[in-house]
Amino acid sequence: LKITIADIQQINSHFASWRLGKEVEFISLSPFKKNLTQKYDKIFLITVLEHLPNPLEVIKELKNALNNNGLLIFDYIKSEGQGLDTVEAVNERAEVLSYISIHFDIIVGELKEGESMGTTVAKIK
Repeated sequence: LKITIADIQQINSHFASWRLGKEVEFISLSPFKKNLTQKYDKIFLITVLEHLPNPLEVIKELKNALNNNGLLIFDYIKSEGQGLDTVEAVNERAEVLSYISIHFDIIVGELKEGESMGTTVAKIK
């Protein structure tokens, strides 16, 4: 089992790096840049999409980083774009879900534009 954690530099990523040490690979993400150069079998994106300033571009990058038949495991909280959530995540929600529906088969859960989605498993087409 090989685990890679990709995150922006912030307190949680520093703690995870310290706590897990050499047992996992860490990728420090830079916002608005293509960061992933490897292919993955599974990508987990839990409580992330609602915080991104560019969720559609992130989903496109993640799709390109998945192996054939790879899985994207994610959720998407419906919010007003306040606090740590972004207006872009609200405004791009329909486009993000449309992109996912075109490029992935939903295995578990469902795509919900008007409400928060629980954990959803999507298999790349």
